Amino acid sequence: MGAYRYLLFPRHQQPTAEEAAELQSYAPLLKNRFAIGFQRKTEALAILFDQEIFEQAMADEGFEMLIRKWQVHGCELVEKLKFVKDPAALKPTHTHVQQRHMSQDKIVFAKQYLAQEAIARSLLSVQRTVERFTWLQRVGKAVPYALILLGTIVVIAAGFYVSNRIENADRERRKETIERVSTKAMEESLDTGNKREVQTPDEQ
Repeated sequence: MGAYRYLLFPRHQQPTAEEAAELQSYAPLLKNRFAIGFQRKTEALAILFDQEIFEQAMADEGFEMLIRKWQVHGCELVEKLKFVKDPAALKPTHTHVQQRHMSQDKIVFAKQYLAQEAIARSLLSVQRTVERFTWLQRVGKAVPYALILLGTIVVIAAGFYVSNRIENADRERRKETIERVSTKAMEESLDTGNKREVQTPDEQ
């Protein structure tokens, strides 16, 4: 399901016949990807646009001015709406009651407000980017120290392991030594011991 933008008119309010005709003149710009209908809950007039095409069309000054004019009259641009397609929902009026009192200053004010809102969003995005960059810098500064610490631990552990292997290499454990000496002493003949103690006269 594609993304859409909905232009919702206030209830019981319709664009003028001139405005409706102007909207139809932008059909090629919108690639005919728009529909007339109403909001299910209030039955207020709503116009559905394909979001991507709508954003591209807003680059056209005339189309943008038409949308901004409707926003000044109280129309809202929303991303989600319970929309019912019905071309008969569009019932243009000959004159726009509020349009008589609308001045160019109001249109300029509306555009300035929207521009300021866009700038604020841009600044917020830049601030978030700077915060992420600062965090990455801190992490980058800490990584070398962490690697040095890890390397030191590895070297110490390796040295301890090698030293322990060298000390215990080809050496008999104390328990094994005691058992070996005891075993040899038990197996040695007593006659052999007596012969060593008693000397013959010739040996004397």
